[in-house]
Amino acid sequence: IPLDNVERIEVLRGPLAALYGSQAMGGVINIITRKGGGAPGASILAEYGTRDSFRGRFDAQGAVGDLGFAISAGAFDTDGDDITPPRYRPDGSDREEDGYTRFNASARIDVPLGENLDFTAFGEIVDTEKDLDTSANDPDSHEETTTINSYAALKGYFFEGRYRPSLTLSYSRSERDDTDDPDSLDGFFPTTVRTERTGEVYSAALQND
Repeated sequence: IPLDNVERIEVLRGPLAALYGSQAMGGVINIITRKGGGAPGASILAEYGTRDSFRGRFDAQGAVGDLGFAISAGAFDTDGDDITPPRYRPDGSDREEDGYTRFNASARIDVPLGENLDFTAFGEIVDTEKDLDTSANDPDSHEETTTINSYAALKGYFFEGRYRPSLTLSYSRSERDDTDDPDSLDGFFPTTVRTERTGEVYSAALQND
């Protein structure tokens, strides 16, 4: 989650299974995303730096009636530098730039469903591409990743706030594609090696505060 989307981070130590489930054995890092509210507004950011580095961002947040919203999108691109030091490069190999590109977008809505119940939904996608030097003899591999995080939550407030249950349904997906292209340092049998990995997580949590 890009830090621009984070309102605060709570670090809780010790067993907290009663609040956060059976996996919270040693502690919890609770990342709370920004919540929209107030008069609707928007902002735009653009930066340019060395190595043809560019960063851009758009944010909009506010409230329309009872509906609070927060939307953001950002991009970062740089030509980068050669991550392999010159002393490790084989004879005959040239310096090459290891670039990096990232795009991310997210949205969150908050709406009350009556006096004692609130609904929140959040979704985010992060897409990256970066050049890698697997080793000094293999300077032309690259990696592409796509990560999706989303959740929907119902939060209740009963008995003057003394009982605050919440039900959260979440889904995350991670895709990773590593490609090693052939080059002049591969010897007599240059080949392309490609590895793909995909993971998905579904979860449901009932929390009683």
